[in-house]
Amino acid sequence: MTSGGVSIFKSNFVNVSTLSNQYNTLNGKFVMDGQGTQQFFVAGINLGGYASSVQPSNETFFTTANGTFSTNSFNFSKTDTIFGYSNNFALGTLELSGLSTTVVMDAFGTVGTNDGQVAGLYLNTLTLDPGSLLIISNNVELYFQSTNGVTGVGLGVLGVGDNILILNGGSLHQIGVVPEPSVLMLLALAPSSSTSTDGAPDRRAGRSPSCLTRKNLAEGEGFEPSVQALIRTAV
Repeated sequence: MTSGGVSIFKSNFVNVSTLSNQYNTLNGKFVMDGQGTQQFFVAGINLGGYASSVQPSNETFFTTANGTFSTNSFNFSKTDTIFGYSNNFALGTLELSGLSTTVVMDAFGTVGTNDGQVAGLYLNTLTLDPGSLLIISNNVELYFQSTNGVTGVGLGVLGVGDNILILNGGSLHQIGVVPEPSVLMLLALAPSSSTSTDGAPDRRAGRSPSCLTRKNLAEGEGFEPSVQALIRTAV
């Protein structure tokens, strides 16, 4: 996909490719614009915060009456390689139109052969138009750097005003880039966009489980306050 390219999907997006080195949509946009429910099948793998030099790379999980979830954020330094965006079927922007309910699903184990791994969808930007709904299915972890239009995040069930629903076993993570210490003296801390890095091996060919640590924490812990406030635990 060329820089600035846009692909509009009226039906499902299915990707069961293992050739991530031959696939580059990091500078493009996918628009889910179908009426009713669409499915987005994820071929990338979950890498958590792998290779971050500023914090542990593991996801943290919590359990509510509605399931088990992970929503901690990951920070990287400007010199870190963010492997989730390199040769891993990452996408520049995912946008849902006001007509679409889009379910993000693991391609391998649904339409493709089950490889026993956790799927990871890495986005630069997630945009939800008014009236749209994003559902993150089990065994999928979605990563973003910035969002537009997110009004609420439900864990297991939707609350009033929610337009993201994380199902039991699904995860949502924000990625930020932290300036070097000398820069911090001049700038307030804030997430910053990062670019993809090249030279990493094919992600699907070497697909292996992430090293996960489970511990109890407050729902939504790890996000910026503005995003954390949108994550609610339904009762």
